[in-house]
Amino acid sequence: MNTGSNTGLEWKVVALWEGLEFVSGVRSVTVAQVASPAAPVVTVGGRDTAEPWVDVSWPAVPGTDSIIIYRKNVLTDAVEELARVSGTNYRDSAVSYGDSFAYSLATVVGATVSPAGTGESRAFCRRPCTNAKPPGSLKDGG
Repeated sequence: MNTGSNTGLEWKVVALWEGLEFVSGVRSVTVAQVASPAAPVVTVGGRDTAEPWVDVSWPAVPGTDSIIIYRKNVLTDAVEELARVSGTNYRDSAVSYGDSFAYSLATVVGATVSPAGTGESRAFCRRPCTNAKPPGSLKDGG
């Protein structure tokens, strides 16, 4: 593997069968350096309605085809992939009062998916809906 700025893989296959050697040609593939995104910003809203929601947003990640949004139930640790989007935000309307979720992101370039970002942002929906972190780290929407 080349560890320079153009990281890639190069390989050939050598097979032995009944004393005969078979050698393939050399194959090279450039591997995209896929960045893991930072923790998203979450905004909890809909506190005056029967249907709360959580907006998840993040800065653009150049060179990516899409972003995967993951949601973890804080009480059960169950993680699910919510969506793959090409923009910089997602509205999670499949939440209810009393839910507590942590959101994280992964980037996609071609068929390569980055590890989920190490940071996560939490949202707790209660009446009225509020964010789990103190003001300044998250916004509270209406």
